[in-house]
Amino acid sequence: MKMYFRVLFPATGEAHSEFDLTPPTSPQAQAMAHMPLFEGEIVIADGDSRLVIPGALEAWAQNLCFDAMIRALAGEGSHFANFSGPGGVAVEPEGDRVRLTTDDGATATFPRATLAPALVACGGRILDWARARKSDDPTYLANLDYIEAFRRKAEAALT
Repeated sequence: MKMYFRVLFPATGEAHSEFDLTPPTSPQAQAMAHMPLFEGEIVIADGDSRLVIPGALEAWAQNLCFDAMIRALAGEGSHFANFSGPGGVAVEPEGDRVRLTTDDGATATFPRATLAPALVACGGRILDWARARKSDDPTYLANLDYIEAFRRKAEAALT
């Protein structure tokens, strides 16, 4: 399974993967310092299944990567709206698999045993990456601290 996040730079319309932004170039760092939150997408791929979920990365870390996985591991479905735009994602456990469906109809099913730890790890990378980019913004960091509680619960649910 491959999973990564991409950050959108509105001024240029470009999206860069987490791997292309570590370390960020000086222009990227300057642009990110002024972003109130990080718009982008989470990309999930496994074999022939691929799903791209756009929106605010911090909200997807909390809601999809952590909260939805806590629920899916408990056998519960969930639906979360995109925090920063239209649409959302439904997460439905189906035996040993999990079906993800976006509000625009894109759907993919992944093995729960690989999806859950990959999403939790991706959410953790989002938080760690974002914390490093906005280390001088106490209000932003307080929001990440709130999301960390979901991260801890998701990591516990994996065990």
